[in-house]
Amino acid sequence: MNPLPTFPRQSTVSPADYRHLIEATLAATVQCRSEKLPLIETSGRVLAQDLRALRSVPHFDNSQMDGYALTALGAARDDRTFIVGADVPAGSDARDLPIRDDIAYPIMTGAPLPAGYDAVVPVERSRVLTGEQDAAGFAQRGGQIDLPRAAFGDFVRRVGEDIEAGELLATAGSPITSALIGALASQGIGSLKVRSSPRVVLITGGDEITLDTEAAPESGKILDANGPMLCALAGADGAETQRVAIGDSVEQLVGVLTRLVLSWRPDFMITSGGISHGKYEVVRLALTAMMETKDARVQAERTWFGHVAQQPGGPQGVSLLRATSQEQDGGAHLVPVISLPGNPVSTLVSYVELVRPALAQLTGRVAPQPRHGVLALAEGEALQAPEGKTQYRRARLERVFESDGTVRTLLTPDPLTGSHLLHRAATAQVLVQLDPGVTYRSGDVALYLPL
Repeated sequence: MNPLPTFPRQSTVSPADYRHLIEATLAATVQCRSEKLPLIETSGRVLAQDLRALRSVPHFDNSQMDGYALTALGAARDDRTFIVGADVPAGSDARDLPIRDDIAYPIMTGAPLPAGYDAVVPVERSRVLTGEQDAAGFAQRGGQIDLPRAAFGDFVRRVGEDIEAGELLATAGSPITSALIGALASQGIGSLKVRSSPRVVLITGGDEITLDTEAAPESGKILDANGPMLCALAGADGAETQRVAIGDSVEQLVGVLTRLVLSWRPDFMITSGGISHGKYEVVRLALTAMMETKDARVQAERTWFGHVAQQPGGPQGVSLLRATSQEQDGGAHLVPVISLPGNPVSTLVSYVELVRPALAQLTGRVAPQPRHGVLALAEGEALQAPEGKTQYRRARLERVFESDGTVRTLLTPDPLTGSHLLHRAATAQVLVQLDPGVTYRSGDVALYLPL
């Protein structure tokens, strides 16, 4: 693993520096593990082993078309009249059929080429001279047909044309796509060693949060949006998650953190809310208290709470818990805690901009990269980030096909920027990045991140 990064000494850092800190912290603390799964359960996972072909594919010469199989001499001879031989359907054994330059065997797609035969003429290019013709256009056995000339190998799938035995199928770190699953199934590979999903605890709540979704919240209470949202985000990005709801009790949170670190052994934790400077900022208070705890089992080795120069998602925090488990192996391990702000859109933006790239690095997946689009603003309208901050704006994305064949990506930012407007985020597709000190007008190019 990589060396631990140094936490910031200053109270405000740039988005890029903080993103690098999160990535470096997880890279230095999370151990990559692997597990073996049935092939059919590996879609979307990442290979943890190199794989070589067990056999050539195709492993026998076969027909690419429904047609007639010919010998090499028969395909090129001057006399184009042939006697129709026995049918060669898919799955048959055609090795013992007579080899004659004047016999054409009706062969179906995927059927093995008879021994000594080297070309296929599609049935639609044939002409029946004698004998009955069936509904598919083939002449009956013993009849005569006229066929055009063909070249050696026409419409034949050769042994190893896709891959040769012993050739590298896929390397460790490759994403497992549906096409790769098909290719591996064609090799008879029934199980794979894949990277294990990172184990992530998601902690949300506060005394103002109610988990009773069946009834209207009491006065002053709200339903937990961040917990389900973070579960969906992290789950879609390949994590195994456990969601925990908390109140405003520092002692309770310290107990929850200690219990989960020792029993579930997560790779890292994500908290939402409770990190600003109010009297009830339970996450900040609990992690700070764990710096001074006498509990030798789980202690906070270091913490940082401050601001990232962005909007929304300014308040941020990162901590390292050192756990010693006598019940497990007596060894110590580090568990990062990434503390996001609590306003729903701030949580969403922070996850997309900060956590997703780090999680992709752990899972081997490819995180969506920033792309360029063209801003579509009302005439005379201009956008500008707050002084000294990078702003992320919810926006709708539209792709316009121009008459010259080019495609333009148009970005229409939400005019409202409130970090509590989660429904407006649900109707957006991307986050537009507005750099500090830059004025953006309609037609200007801006970076965007998929939500």
